[in-house]
Amino acid sequence: MSVFLAALSALSNPADAFVVTGISAGVNNATGERPFRRDINELYMSGPAWDLFILSLREFQQADQDDPLSYYQVAGIHGLPRAPWDGVVGQEASPGYCVHGAVTFPTWHRPYVALFEQILWTHAQSIAQDYPLGQRDSYVTAAQSLRMPYWDAFNSPTLPLAASLPTITVNGPNGTRTFDNPLYKYTFHADEGGNRFPADNWLSQFPWTVRHWDSANQQSNIIEVNAELEHQYDAVLPLIYKLFASETDYTKMSCTTSSGNSIENVHNLVHNAVGGNGHMTDTVIAAFDPIFWLHHTNVDRLFAMWQAINPQSYVVPTTNTVGNYAVPKGFVDTADSSLLPFHSDNGTRFWSSNDVRSIRTFGYAYQDVMDWNTNQSTLAGDVRANVNRLYAPAVSTRQPRRFSSGSNTEPPGAHPESSHMTSTLRSNKTERQWSITVQVRRFAHQSPFLIDFFVGSPPSSPSAWSTAGNLVGSHAHFIASNLDLTHLDGSQSALNHGEVSLTHCLLANVQRGALADLEPDSVIPFLTKSLNWRARDMDGCELDLDSLAALSIAVGSQIVRPAKIPNGFPTYDEMEMYANVTAGKPGGWEWRAA
Repeated sequence: MSVFLAALSALSNPADAFVVTGISAGVNNATGERPFRRDINELYMSGPAWDLFILSLREFQQADQDDPLSYYQVAGIHGLPRAPWDGVVGQEASPGYCVHGAVTFPTWHRPYVALFEQILWTHAQSIAQDYPLGQRDSYVTAAQSLRMPYWDAFNSPTLPLAASLPTITVNGPNGTRTFDNPLYKYTFHADEGGNRFPADNWLSQFPWTVRHWDSANQQSNIIEVNAELEHQYDAVLPLIYKLFASETDYTKMSCTTSSGNSIENVHNLVHNAVGGNGHMTDTVIAAFDPIFWLHHTNVDRLFAMWQAINPQSYVVPTTNTVGNYAVPKGFVDTADSSLLPFHSDNGTRFWSSNDVRSIRTFGYAYQDVMDWNTNQSTLAGDVRANVNRLYAPAVSTRQPRRFSSGSNTEPPGAHPESSHMTSTLRSNKTERQWSITVQVRRFAHQSPFLIDFFVGSPPSSPSAWSTAGNLVGSHAHFIASNLDLTHLDGSQSALNHGEVSLTHCLLANVQRGALADLEPDSVIPFLTKSLNWRARDMDGCELDLDSLAALSIAVGSQIVRPAKIPNGFPTYDEMEMYANVTAGKPGGWEWRAA
């Protein structure tokens, strides 16, 4: 490791370094008040700020792909093409500087989004000056406070309308304009080498980014994207709430290296649900899809909310079992480790996790984390109230979703619509929570995949699993495609962990009389008989469960005790595991040892 650290001084050319500063405009230095990163659904069609955001993103995407500050090059930091950025020359086999499966997953993406936001903001300043005098002041003011919007897929589980329309209309400096929507896709510059992906990557053939590509109609299938997001909503919402309410340790919260739930675990599910067989599902090209930036701004927002509630817990020395283009596998990540390739000054040093611990550093805020004119205790209470309002609402505003089952062989008591009732059943409020825990080798398959869980038998066709009526939820494996080409050390032994909520499904069966209650004596025989799982790749092909190295599926429950203070969180007891539920099935808890 000392050789690696010594080499950092030679990785960049200080004379050419780009400094990630964030944005100081609009910041009140006396109070600490800062412009908000707004919900994309709130920003949409809101006037000057919306117009500038779209026009700036469009101009950003039109920049020459060889420009280090172009959309292409900034997106490429995350993965392909395997190339240095800002003078930081990678020494490892993996493409891209992105951090996944490591404790710096939340902290590395913070300066990454800040870099994107900083460049976007710079474009907005010049565009605002081009408006006619009668409009210029309002656009200049809006440009100063412009920040990157977020999409909260865990509260609004459909693609934003703003990112679903092929064309968009805004008020530009020369009047109303309609053009290709820069939130819908990014078009690679054919006259500048196109996407420059390896030819064996299936997505290298596309001149633009796609989501759930429909080859029959030759377009992205937004209906399918929304169907997958909707079908995962009931299983993922309890995980978001539990992340805030019960996880107080940063290491466990941060990434999929630790067993159980994590912010990376729920983040992965959005990537795979949105991408399908498209760009968002592949780690090394996901950042080219514009929705990536809305999603990761939201991940940063969730991270900031968690930090406000748990200010004392942060990065501790942890071995990185995955590595990336610039960081070797086995490197010990600390709070002072460099977050490559993001320079914090004129080229002599990089941002570290300690440096980016506060969102104040980069000059933005979120409405759910208003950290000025307050103290730490009050801030934590305010954020807990926001979490309860957003992710455990007292009264549901959503309607139950009912879908027909793709199976005619449901066991007694298994109701195919049961996994779509959580919105009215308030499953986050139950006194016992049930979960499926998942462990599998990070590179267990050559491309991204999902493990889908069902009550009863799944539909016969894997292409129907993601929207099956009896789908409980899925564990998403967000990795690169064609590992042999992109990750030359793809045989790594790193493990990936996750969790899938069962409570919503069980509670619906209680309501229908199929279960007496949520106690183990009732639930264990029910799940032993009816819980099944299958694995599929993103092309809709079934994978052999036996081929997934280190696969381990278990079921457990936790007693949840009510909050003792207003706007407080309930208390989660230790999870009790039940080996018999999955024993004897592929990947079942005791199956590997048999």
